[in-house]
Amino acid sequence: TIEVREIALHEPTMRVTVQGRPVDLSRSEYLLLSALIKRADRVLTRRVLEEQVLPSQASGDSNTLDVHISNLRRKIGDGYIRTVRGVGYVIDKSVAHRMAP
Repeated sequence: TIEVREIALHEPTMRVTVQGRPVDLSRSEYLLLSALIKRADRVLTRRVLEEQVLPSQASGDSNTLDVHISNLRRKIGDGYIRTVRGVGYVIDKSVAHRMAP
């Protein structure tokens, strides 16, 4: 089991829980989440995700990755997967706290 914040990834069973609640993911969503969690705090480029995590679904200018990331965010909740504009995606191990104005 790999845990980052409230997300637990149970590799032997390919199950995911968020705050102790099970989350039903497709195989592609699970593989994306697994890659992001295993490399938490490191930005994974779109190219790496498309070529290494979703190779059978990559087609250059396809929005397949965007759709899977959107579905993941909807299923696990906002605030876990951060977009690094023009680069890729990352899951931060700790929550970034915003300073009050």
